[in-house]
Amino acid sequence: MEKYRIGELAKVCGVNRRTIDFYMYQGLLEPVERTGGGFRLYGAEALQRVRAIKALQASGLSLQQAGERLALPNAEWGAFEHAEGLRAELSRMEIEVMKLGAEVVNLPSDSLARRRREFLASHDVVRARAESCCATVRRAYLA
Repeated sequence: MEKYRIGELAKVCGVNRRTIDFYMYQGLLEPVERTGGGFRLYGAEALQRVRAIKALQASGLSLQQAGERLALPNAEWGAFEHAEGLRAELSRMEIEVMKLGAEVVNLPSDSLARRRREFLASHDVVRARAESCCATVRRAYLA
């Protein structure tokens, strides 16, 4: 089993060390062991928990509500990470829409129609995946 010191866990999760400390003091994370020098070591579950907490917070839940959802016996970590990936893809697409909007003004009408069809086709696929995943997360954890 791979074990992470606090700095390593923070780096892998994309948060700072203080976030990991805060989660631990709030009872959201527990170290799996301590070294002889007293350093906390976290397992792979902590990595998944931090990512799940961030995904739940991004969906609008408070830290306390996220902790309550994670305490449920049937919590599926993969759904949270998948939802966060879809959220990031949706954000990327929204930025692309804004950029394309600026380009649209200068496009001839036939080129505009083709670009619009291509974009809408890709956007529909991502939105359908996001809605499906969000529905799954809502049914399992927000009900």
